[in-house]
Amino acid sequence: MAGSDKKEARKFLPKDNRGYSNKVTAVLKLIIVLLILPVLVAHTRGLLNTLSTLESRLVVSFWFGVFVFFLIDLIIFKLNGLYKGGQKIIEAVFRFFAPLFKFAPYVLPIYTIIILVFSLAMDFFGGISSNQNMLMNLCAFSTVLHLVYTADAFRSRQSDFLKAGHFFTISLIYLCNLFVLAFAIDRILPNSSFFASFFHNSSDFSRDIYTAIFNQLFSI
Repeated sequence: MAGSDKKEARKFLPKDNRGYSNKVTAVLKLIIVLLILPVLVAHTRGLLNTLSTLESRLVVSFWFGVFVFFLIDLIIFKLNGLYKGGQKIIEAVFRFFAPLFKFAPYVLPIYTIIILVFSLAMDFFGGISSNQNMLMNLCAFSTVLHLVYTADAFRSRQSDFLKAGHFFTISLIYLCNLFVLAFAIDRILPNSSFFASFFHNSSDFSRDIYTAIFNQLFSI
């Protein structure tokens, strides 16, 4: 990743401070991360399970998009320029809304959102069904692009002695991106109720995980 991306990411990570208060904050953040970790696992499982219920052609298109990203990024050339271009679009949209101006480029997967808007337009004009495979491919590609380069931008700066600030921020960004991705797929497949199924599956998995943890800790 370019150094400028990493410097931008540092703006909303706490400055290095080894004082007692920062250590307490780090511990609290770590506890929160541990508490929301089952939610991240449940929503990831919810997305994968909901994807598995789709037609095979759509599932293949989705995973092909993921494969193409890693093929290009790891073997052919880095896509940080594409990522930075997306950040500039978000900055232009939110430049009058501080502190969203600083945070939004890392939270919002702009290219996935563009695909979402494009899908809405195609559905309105009746051309969505013939382009679903392509849109699923692009949707997966753009989301993975955003997550990988955002994680890389934050990785260079561990804000506290437990690295809790890093994991806390990335966890929230990851969860937000899952919801955007699920909603985008829902619009690509307007008759599938994908988002509702994703939400219900994720909620059920979260409940099951927390119930199992509670029973393990407090069962007599």
